[in-house]
Amino acid sequence: MRLRKKAWAEPLIKKHTGDIIVSNEASSIKKLEDDFLRNNENILEIGTGKGDFITGLALKNPNINYLGIELSETILAVVLKKTIELDLKNIRLINMNAKDLGEMLNPNLFDKIHLNFSDPWPKNRHESRRLTSKNFLESYKKLLKTGGKLILKTDNAGLFDFSLTSLKENNWTLETVNYDYPLTNNNQDVETEYENRFRNLGQKIHYLIASYKEVKEDE
Repeated sequence: MRLRKKAWAEPLIKKHTGDIIVSNEASSIKKLEDDFLRNNENILEIGTGKGDFITGLALKNPNINYLGIELSETILAVVLKKTIELDLKNIRLINMNAKDLGEMLNPNLFDKIHLNFSDPWPKNRHESRRLTSKNFLESYKKLLKTGGKLILKTDNAGLFDFSLTSLKENNWTLETVNYDYPLTNNNQDVETEYENRFRNLGQKIHYLIASYKEVKEDE
């Protein structure tokens, strides 16, 4: 997703760095882990889009902690603005590249990781940029708690099929696979702006849940 740069974005982010916005400095990451992610269920969304999903879930589940990762500062500012307007206390946001997650954060932090309508990077030479390629899956293994779930929602059949193959090749267990995911109304899901647009066009939404269990050599 690309948005035109907004003049108010950078000042708003600077104003809220230290509370809703978490900087990439080691001290800020430590504070996030020690204070915000210390208790309750923790959920990570990689690529927040305009924030419909993360703010919607946070509204439905005030006792769950949500962390959103977004590379675009402008998009992050849009999510931040929604978070402020809704007075959500259970959201934190970081402006960073998903490829750095495994190095920046400690292991065993999250109960779920959500990938919603991620860039499919359709060209073969960009395969490593897909958020379900091997290197990303290695990061997710580290970040998820034992029994944690990776949840993918996409309209892109190519990315979905790639993800299924990649997960199997990297020893993940596919718990749910749905090629025509119905619109749900529960506390664990929210229809995103992209999802609404695709459904109105008659496009099928693909959905999966996967988990990883370390296999011991003697098993």
